[in-house]
Amino acid sequence: MSSIHAGGASGIPENAVPLPPRPNLEFERKRARQILRAVHGRDDEMLARVRRYRNARDASSVKLSDVQLMIARDYGFKSWPKLVSYHETLARHERSVPKAHTRQMWDHHVRMIIHGHARGLASAIIPLATFVPRFYGRSDEEIRNARLTEADARLAAARLERFPGWDAIVVQPDEPIEQNIPTVAQRRKLRETRLGIPFADAWDAIHGKDLETLSHVIDEHPEVLAIRGQDNPHSSVPLLMRAALQLELDNPGSDVRVVSDFLVSRGADLDDALNQMMLTGIKVRPEYIRFLLDRGADPNWILPNGLSILEWGILRYWSPGAVDVIAEKAKRRSAFWIAAGLGDVDEMLRYLSSDGKPSDAARRDRPDFILARFPMPCRPDAEDLEILWEAFCIAGFNQRLDAIDALLDRGFPIDYAPWGSTLLKWAEGNHVTVLAEHLLMRGAKA
Repeated sequence: MSSIHAGGASGIPENAVPLPPRPNLEFERKRARQILRAVHGRDDEMLARVRRYRNARDASSVKLSDVQLMIARDYGFKSWPKLVSYHETLARHERSVPKAHTRQMWDHHVRMIIHGHARGLASAIIPLATFVPRFYGRSDEEIRNARLTEADARLAAARLERFPGWDAIVVQPDEPIEQNIPTVAQRRKLRETRLGIPFADAWDAIHGKDLETLSHVIDEHPEVLAIRGQDNPHSSVPLLMRAALQLELDNPGSDVRVVSDFLVSRGADLDDALNQMMLTGIKVRPEYIRFLLDRGADPNWILPNGLSILEWGILRYWSPGAVDVIAEKAKRRSAFWIAAGLGDVDEMLRYLSSDGKPSDAARRDRPDFILARFPMPCRPDAEDLEILWEAFCIAGFNQRLDAIDALLDRGFPIDYAPWGSTLLKWAEGNHVTVLAEHLLMRGAKA
């Protein structure tokens, strides 16, 4: 394992054992029990390994916690609870839709982490602290002073896109995106090439409201109903069902609903498509979400990764109107960051002490931006300011100015930038004028 950046002494292990290609917590638990049995069966070599990390008088005095510490430290974790926390986060991320990239883009992400580490940038340090076992939960200073390997950078890059490791990444073909192709004929040709002529015929029939042709294609090729996209953010939605629903959205008051009703009659899952279509984001229009809910989408839908669709919207929509459309109908959990994202100042303040520090409850239930495809994880063992920053950002994403003010009035530093950029810079870069003007009025540095 070659070193990329040679720093000073950091106390971080240099020769940690790599994680398996698909790490599994239950496997590690079983392995710990097997090793304990081996030690009690007078396996002197295994006893010596345990003694590297925990003193033991003899084999009979070794406990399960001693073996668990050995396993954790072999991987580079400081403790078994940190190994468990890492695997629990990994399990949530694996239940999210991962994002494939071209080989060129994957290599670019790795280089950016390597260069960012050399410069001490948060965009590299935080992913390393969150996704690489030997850096897990370490301080920024420790990580900056540690030697970085290409394997470390590759693991962090893979985990940022919700893959368990570099060996599991999916390399996407470097192909054109349909929306960027100028002519109808060229887009038709691309659909034929990627998804087949029957799919292209069905697609054209939907947009032409030609039920006779659509019926004929599906009779001959029923498999087209299940085809899902590869380069679309709604890739888990069957494409024909999504096209039919989009046709309804674009033609309110017309009779185009007969197309989606026809697809349902042939076995398409309308409810699942409606729910999946809510997994959109950035600056989504409230009218879009209202259409999906009125059509039957579930405002209390829970994603496989554990996020509710309301929580997804709070993290991803960057549209207070769209979030409020769901919040009107949804049940919601009580959490510091959720209250901030909804602008519920009274509930938000219940998570803060009189001097503005976050409570233990605020620490226990933190947002996981990676679940919402946001390329910045929340590091383990975060300090109070980072807990507050998460809520401050989410209030900003949702333009909850009263929540912003409540945090500022309790001492939160308006120009705090643990991710390398202030909330004002985010607002300006994303043209959120209301938020930018408010932050400037409150004294943010331009």
